[in-house]
Amino acid sequence: MYFCQSQKAGWQQAIGNENLRAYISTKIAFLNNNHRMKFTAEIDVMPLKALLDPQGKAISMGLSNMGLEKIENVRMGKHITLEVEADSKDAANEKVDTACKKLLCNPIIEGYHFELNPVN
Repeated sequence: MYFCQSQKAGWQQAIGNENLRAYISTKIAFLNNNHRMKFTAEIDVMPLKALLDPQGKAISMGLSNMGLEKIENVRMGKHITLEVEADSKDAANEKVDTACKKLLCNPIIEGYHFELNPVN
């Protein structure tokens, strides 16, 4: 942080030791936050294959009624896109996984899959 000891001594005289520590920790926190990475998460939430999908069945029947034959096994799900900021791809992966488990997906009737891509 300092170019030389005299610079440090000058800061200590100007603002005192406690204020200097607070200033340094604020600068370090600022620098650490600037090194965080942003990712886009593409999340697919789908009904479990073992369960009946009434929305998929309705779509399948509607397509058949429109004359679009031979379309079967339609499954209706959700696609969610979000941005996450984290220190690393592993940390972002953990955040998205937690979001899926706790809010975005009902594990009793749904499963999920996601991909993380860095934001440029």
